[in-house]
Amino acid sequence: MDGIKDQLLLDKLLKQVYKTLKKKMFPRKHIKLLHGDVDIAIKEMDSIVMGCYENEPVGNYRYKHHIFINLEIIKDYTESNWGKRYFKQRIKDTIAHELIHAYVFEEYEGFCDIENTYLDGSPIFLSILAYLNLPSGYKSWKSFIRTDLYKKIKQCNTFEKVEHMLFRTVLAYEKKFRELERIVDNNKKILVANFFEFANGYTTGVKGYSTVTFNDNGFLCKSNSFQIGAYTDISKLNALIKKKIVNNSFEYKFCGKFECNTTEDKRSKLHLQSMNI
Repeated sequence: MDGIKDQLLLDKLLKQVYKTLKKKMFPRKHIKLLHGDVDIAIKEMDSIVMGCYENEPVGNYRYKHHIFINLEIIKDYTESNWGKRYFKQRIKDTIAHELIHAYVFEEYEGFCDIENTYLDGSPIFLSILAYLNLPSGYKSWKSFIRTDLYKKIKQCNTFEKVEHMLFRTVLAYEKKFRELERIVDNNKKILVANFFEFANGYTTGVKGYSTVTFNDNGFLCKSNSFQIGAYTDISKLNALIKKKIVNNSFEYKFCGKFECNTTEDKRSKLHLQSMNI
């Protein structure tokens, strides 16, 4: 019976929060906050996590959004004899946080060439949280509030201005990522391909996620994946990326097929992981 009551509570709060966000973001406009359907459910999670967001495709370019709220913060509200207002607001803030994940996924994930725009470490997601004064307990938030982008967002008095600023921000990131997408040194016969995506809430700067090194037609090749946190200064990204490559600073490292016909080939294979570019 308590489970039914808790679910009814969440359904009610979801409608309230959805309506409130729509008014803040699109006042006096007949615009849907989300195009896809949203459902909400209770889930047992780690005590440090208050909620989580997932989505699933339901057709061409359409998704259904799933919000899960930690059972513990529901119990804090329903079982407490004091602080009811605080605990209820915490649930509403968590729902709002997860709805913004859904909003950014719909509006930005397909719009730009950068993946994971909706994650907790994305400057796009964090900017919208900042405008709406919504909380985040992740490490990425504590770093983001020290950035120039955060300061500019806090000066915006309409969500339309926020969107314009984020559009320019996305273009700046895309331009920088394209510049670093491919690094070729014909003299040293080195070819480096880099893939970039925004990071989760535990990463603030540049993280070398994975690298694959191999030999192809006489070239030493390296294919890298980087996760970019919201505290990253993109004007310094060239140096930061090259440092990661030279030091081979990656969480996952793989080595592809590499023919070793001579002693020099074997020596090259040993030094392949760290390239002097």
